[in-house]
Amino acid sequence: MSEKKKYGKVLYKSIEIMNYLRDIETPITLTELCKALDMNKGTLSKTLNSMLELGLVTRDEMTNRFTLGSRLIGYGAAAVRQFKIETIAAPFMDSLHSKIGETLHLGIEENKQIMYLKKYEAVATVNLRSRVGQAVPLYASAMGKATLAAKSDKAIHDYYHSSDIIQFTNNTLTNFDDFMADIQHIRARGYAVDFEEYELGVQSVGVAFTKLGKIYGAMSISIPKYRLTESLSQKIYPAIMETKEKIEEKL
Repeated sequence: MSEKKKYGKVLYKSIEIMNYLRDIETPITLTELCKALDMNKGTLSKTLNSMLELGLVTRDEMTNRFTLGSRLIGYGAAAVRQFKIETIAAPFMDSLHSKIGETLHLGIEENKQIMYLKKYEAVATVNLRSRVGQAVPLYASAMGKATLAAKSDKAIHDYYHSSDIIQFTNNTLTNFDDFMADIQHIRARGYAVDFEEYELGVQSVGVAFTKLGKIYGAMSISIPKYRLTESLSQKIYPAIMETKEKIEEKL
């Protein structure tokens, strides 16, 4: 697999730092952060100082512990506002969730992955581990495969052969010909199915939202395998296709 040379190393380090601070529950010291990210202490300190000046992180003067900066609140609000698909899809996904009662995800493609924008928890007591902001591979997820199916064969070929294809489970499609055969099935029926290809015990059905050749996002229904009965399957497929059509009408 090919790998492009990355520029802007400080930016990549900053994103890594913000991702870590986003996911922890309590503020963290420089030493703890250095250990957690396996970064050189001097380099990390310089990067954090720049991030402090920009308001991307905040340091408590008493404890010297770091958290995300308040400046990110404005960026987050603007990002949510600009993700128009979230506003358009919300009422239809609300309705679908009331009808199905299982976990729903709304996502967009970002950096060759699907980024979760919104999650509806299942009504049942057992919920899935996914979270808003998490990214999953295109080739091993229902939303990702539905998104790829909306692209040209060449675009899929270029994506697949420039990506690190990891076999997450025995069901992950790591052979390109098998993967393209699955893409043809997706195009024929209009939705993608993740047969425990990313996580064992979880199956998903996904669709992409497209209009005039543009892909606006994707949606999936995810269910623990033990709860996926034949009657529920027959209910899910038409329901997600109907919701897809309603959302696309509003695009």
